[in-house]
Amino acid sequence: MGSIRLLDLQTALKLPIVEIWLGLLLGDFKLEQRGEFYNASEIWIA
Repeated sequence: MGSIRLLDLQTALKLPIVEIWLGLLLGDFKLEQRGEFYNASEIWIA
């Protein structure tokens, strides 16, 4: 399975970012920061 950006996932699911974030933190997902620390557009999910 490949990786997807957090914001792309939010766009595809049409859910609030908070709901997606909680699901990712409670699930067995690997999160990777590829850009600057405060750059939310560069958070990837594997």
